[in-house]
Amino acid sequence: MRVRPFTWLLIGIASLLLVLTGCSQESGPTTDAVSDQPTQEAPSTLPASAPVIEPVETLPASVEEGSPDVVATVNGVPISVAQFERTRQQVLSRYQQIYSQFGQDVRTMLGGAQGRLFDLRMSDEALEQATVRALVLGELIKQNATISEDRVANEFRNQYDEFLDFYGMDEASFKAGYESGTLEGLQTGDFTYDQFVEYAKQSVREELETQAIKTLIAGTIAPSTEDLVAYFEAHRSDYDIAEQVRASHILVADQEVAQQLLDELDAGGDFAALAQEYSIDTGSAARGGDLGWFKRGRMVAPFEQVAFSTPVGERSGLVSTDYGYHIIWVTDYQPEVKPPFEEVAESVAADYAEDVKTQRFTEWYALARPSAEVVIAEPMLHAFRSQQDDLELGLQAFVAIRNSGTTDDPYLNYIIGSIYETMMDNALSKKRGLEASATLTPSQQTQIVSLESEIESYKSQALASYEAALAILGSEPEIKTRIENLRPTSIGEDAAAPPQ
Repeated sequence: MRVRPFTWLLIGIASLLLVLTGCSQESGPTTDAVSDQPTQEAPSTLPASAPVIEPVETLPASVEEGSPDVVATVNGVPISVAQFERTRQQVLSRYQQIYSQFGQDVRTMLGGAQGRLFDLRMSDEALEQATVRALVLGELIKQNATISEDRVANEFRNQYDEFLDFYGMDEASFKAGYESGTLEGLQTGDFTYDQFVEYAKQSVREELETQAIKTLIAGTIAPSTEDLVAYFEAHRSDYDIAEQVRASHILVADQEVAQQLLDELDAGGDFAALAQEYSIDTGSAARGGDLGWFKRGRMVAPFEQVAFSTPVGERSGLVSTDYGYHIIWVTDYQPEVKPPFEEVAESVAADYAEDVKTQRFTEWYALARPSAEVVIAEPMLHAFRSQQDDLELGLQAFVAIRNSGTTDDPYLNYIIGSIYETMMDNALSKKRGLEASATLTPSQQTQIVSLESEIESYKSQALASYEAALAILGSEPEIKTRIENLRPTSIGEDAAAPPQ
């Protein structure tokens, strides 16, 4: 059945810190870093995630509209700089996770001219995410149903305790390891322990708020038994429990050492103690080698084959993988289970209700977002958002920033030049479309002449802006290439449209 992620926000936040601070597998094999070491799954029974909607006790901290601490307001609800930056880090983390699948570090893409545009795009995404929360918070305030500080503190404590239990640590040892930078596989970078806790609390608050507004908007949900059975059949695989095994292992790099450990185990040695002392998989070693439950497909093939074929309570011989030599001890096994509806009816009802809440929330947001009054105080973000809505309005906004002299952004002229270039490409495309006609009407010929004039004007403005950017930056390959692509071309040549 489905595992709800709500109670595991803190684990996600820890993963986010790893991504943002540059943790890599080079720091040594850990349970999460090695592909044949599974990340332990959350237990199937979690505390209820439905929020308690309480009267207002303490309104969330706010800032004055127009304050330098405000990035934007949504229907009068402020989005603070701190909240915006935190949301932006979440967006960066998501991009990092996507690009890392292709062996790329997204942070290397943030430099230079193209990187500045990418940075603005991510900031715009972060602003939109923050806008969603501001709409949610505004609706909760309107309905006098904001989440109290006590509710946030209690939920955070519950999640933090589960987080610590997940990693097999108490709070004092986790804090000490965090602050000293000695936690295996965790590089905290510039994040202090207090920042980690504050970050986690805010994430808990936001999730509670989202759950609360979904509950309010959804109203009464009373499915019939027929509805639930139909839902169960449509989502049958969500409730099947796959074949899985629980095992511990000791991983070492040297075959001779592995054989010595195997001999010691055969002589009655303590598996957990030897795993803690010798295993280079430090994540599982801290738990006596325990990997928890895992399904087929989670481990590399040699490891999986042995784990699923070894009887419960028995140990394997030496198992060689790309990560070294393993000794596997199978501690439990569960065959595949396909439960009937009656056995999972309670979970089906909860999942059905959650899906209905999500659907009704989506419908509410689809109406609330277009009518929201969003005032963006940060000039570059305002101009970029305007550009997404209307290219010419965006150009005007960026030019106004340049004329006002209120920013020292060295890439402002480059951004303006890229908009002129896009407008040139659009005009060129229209011109080619007209020229494709077998016979040109007088009106079409007039349009072509007008478009030629526009193309030349846009190209001239793009060149001037790029050259102004280069004068500030000194050396920028991307801008130099764009200038070279524009200068030698003429209006009628295909080369007049440089790659974007």
